[in-house]
Amino acid sequence: MCVKSMNNIKRQDGYTLIEMIIVMALLAIAIGLSGFGLNTLYTNNINTYSNQLISEIKLVQTKEMASKDKDYRLTLTYDSTLEQYIGRTLVRVGTTGTYSTLKTIKLPKKVAIKKWDGTDYVDIQPPNYSLISFEFDSTSGQVKNTANGDGRYEISSTASSRVIEFEVIKQNGRVVMNE
Repeated sequence: MCVKSMNNIKRQDGYTLIEMIIVMALLAIAIGLSGFGLNTLYTNNINTYSNQLISEIKLVQTKEMASKDKDYRLTLTYDSTLEQYIGRTLVRVGTTGTYSTLKTIKLPKKVAIKKWDGTDYVDIQPPNYSLISFEFDSTSGQVKNTANGDGRYEISSTASSRVIEFEVIKQNGRVVMNE
């Protein structure tokens, strides 16, 4: 008769199946929550960028109406080498001077801006548009006839499904945001 003593049984190192399942479940929960957090972050960023652009349009209009000897405008272009939209607030003293840059806004690469062309939203980049100019009349505040900044716009992010629409109304220069 053979009797094994407890001293001869060897313990094997490692994890049990239950421990592995618990760790995998915790990892899945953590990854799921981080994805939700990133989507919220990108959504908040698109809100920030659209608010920044809309505020700058309103500021240019206010400065134009408050100033009698200066001409303000905001230009929006797409820089294909940097692959991003750039807004520039420009000012000119008098009617014949050259414009100088007051402020530059560089929107991140993940931001897309489109303008309504009557049938669909099209990218604000060549060949559709080479420059969008927001210029306002100094007495009425309406968008000048020489400017092409009036109309409906759509700002979105390639990182989230969030889309923000706003409109610059030609008759009074008002900026209306649609969410």
